[in-house]
Amino acid sequence: MGVFSGSSLATLSGEVSNDDENYPTISTSRVVLAATAGVTYYIAVDGFYDGTTVATGNVQLTWSPG
Repeated sequence: MGVFSGSSLATLSGEVSNDDENYPTISTSRVVLAATAGVTYYIAVDGFYDGTTVATGNVQLTWSPG
């Protein structure tokens, strides 16, 4: 999972990312971002494919005012 900012695909800049926090005990990705007002952020979520099993799961977005 990653959060990016930028004005076009070619200029995206990674803000924060995580790939399976505490793997293999917990296969969960979590990121925390202190967002800046007026900036557009793009969230990318992808699954893990081990060659036989397709990843499934849920995405939960939680935010709170600063």
